[in-house]
Amino acid sequence: MESESLTRSLRQEIMLARRRIYEVGQATPLESIELEDLTIFVKREDLSPIHAYKWRGAYNRMAQL
Repeated sequence: MESESLTRSLRQEIMLARRRIYEVGQATPLESIELEDLTIFVKREDLSPIHAYKWRGAYNRMAQL
């Protein structure tokens, strides 16, 4: 029961962070790379305006202050 509550709380926090971040940023594509017997998914943060993923966490934290 406690685990479900924690999971629900964590999911809610993730969705709130997502809303805060996408108010100022844009989604970047998820692309797949096909190898012999393997598919690798790559989140293309290099296509964002500042070419980095680290701003999301920093912005989310500052927006909560």
